Amino acid sequence: MKKLVNILFISCIVIACNPKTEQVPKTEPVKKTENINEHVSKLLKKYLENIDSSSALILSPDTLAAPLQLAKLYAAFGSNSIWTSNGILNQNGDTLFSILRQTFMYGLIPEDYYTNQIDSLLKTATDKQGTIDAVNITNAELLLSDGLFKLAVHLNKGRLHPDSLWREWKIKQTDTAIVSTFTNAIRDNTLHAAIDSLEPKHNQYKKLKLALNNFRKEFENSNWDSLPPIQNDTIKFYNLLKQRLIASHQYDSTLKISDEKKLIRALKKFQLQHALNDDGRIGKYTYAALNVSKENKIRQIEVNMERWRWENMPGKRYLWINIPSYMLKLINADTLHTEVKVITGSPKHPTPLLKSSITWFIIYPYWSVPYKIASEEILPRIKWDTAYLRKNNFDVLDWNYRVVDPRYIKWRKYNKTNLPYKFRQREGEDNSLGVIKFMFKNRFGVYLHDTNSKRLFNKEIRALSHGCVRMQNPWVLAEYLIEDDKRYTTDSLFNYYEKEQKKTIAIKKPLPINIKYFTCEVDTNNSLFFYTDIYEKDKKMFKTLYK
Repeated sequence: MKKLVNILFISCIVIACNPKTEQVPKTEPVKKTENINEHVSKLLKKYLENIDSSSALILSPDTLAAPLQLAKLYAAFGSNSIWTSNGILNQNGDTLFSILRQTFMYGLIPEDYYTNQIDSLLKTATDKQGTIDAVNITNAELLLSDGLFKLAVHLNKGRLHPDSLWREWKIKQTDTAIVSTFTNAIRDNTLHAAIDSLEPKHNQYKKLKLALNNFRKEFENSNWDSLPPIQNDTIKFYNLLKQRLIASHQYDSTLKISDEKKLIRALKKFQLQHALNDDGRIGKYTYAALNVSKENKIRQIEVNMERWRWENMPGKRYLWINIPSYMLKLINADTLHTEVKVITGSPKHPTPLLKSSITWFIIYPYWSVPYKIASEEILPRIKWDTAYLRKNNFDVLDWNYRVVDPRYIKWRKYNKTNLPYKFRQREGEDNSLGVIKFMFKNRFGVYLHDTNSKRLFNKEIRALSHGCVRMQNPWVLAEYLIEDDKRYTTDSLFNYYEKEQKKTIAIKKPLPINIKYFTCEVDTNNSLFFYTDIYEKDKKMFKTLYK
């Protein structure tokens, strides 16, 4: 089935992209080494002379990703070989092939850059009599060059579409001077530096790259298996748990305490590294985290490096909300100003990823209930208890936004498809939005707000809302937003709160807000943290990238 899919995929490319299938021989033996460069040059011209923006270039079984860039690169060198000389790799060729084989250091997959094919072509190019196959060398040349462009694009812009998480070829989004960059680097023998210059400049990306290679070294000779259900055999389970924590370097056997205390201490350390409540107990999320293999830990770091390739530099002043860590960070002048807990959307009602700017906020807001929540959650409660609306401070509105008396409505005749009323929760301490709501333009209708359910901030997994983000201690953000605004002071905000007075405040200097999804982070102490993949976005990326 997989072969059939590949054949169909290549067929689609052949039909859609007008591939250039020049009559290049299957082999071209050259007995004299000094003549090989001339033969390779002629073959390169055959392959590339008619390439244009609508062309695809197929070297069976590979469809090359950047034919137009290949044509321009080889044109800059007079259609002569770049990576080989007299049938073997030259200095630049050695450098490039070494980089491609070690792309795992960038969090990438070496096989994506033709490393196996290139190795095979070079090894089989020369027979026992010393005759060199010019076609093999030419194909190795082209695969090396295409591998270079693929690497450049993948490093700079990533391999996947941020929303669909499907593969996307992003060469048009990459630096338009990429060909001249590599042309100069090849001439100056600075290829490695040119490739490294294309990596993201984000500090977190750099830290994850270092953490990835440190993780590989630290656990090179260590591995761990998944744990059985604890109910099956408690003694066996805890023995295996100990081995698991020894393998991942949380268990410290040198401590002069009982084995039970060592195990609890190790488990708490593990929980802290995974942003879980460090209670030393095997809960649902701790058990799941313990069962993530070493290979998938490595992949988790790699897919988060991929996510950073999709990001532009956010500026020096912004709000950053990371859904899997359930934390909000306020950055001012490139420095962490405030960090607080948040509650985000549940897996059934995920918080969307977005970029916008907070432009105003409301003290004592109404909550206008979305239709889905009104019809699927509030309506059944009204049918069960007609006093529900009064107890929870709700107004009932018709579709012209006029308040109506709920006592005269026959609620049982309505369901989730025909409810003709809206619900609005009045302002106050018991309002689901709390006493403050921050607004920013977005097509999803979500916002950042206070909550009347403060106890939920103590939970380890805080994916609990219908999509909006609830913020602990929102007054810190409100005070920050009016710092440079002479119209308001901290005291005036407090007065609105004390008087329970509804007040809309336009922000003089809008604050960029970024809601993102990263399941790995490195903190200021260079400690690596893993978070629960609550929306299973890592899982989808694993499927696409690692099959």
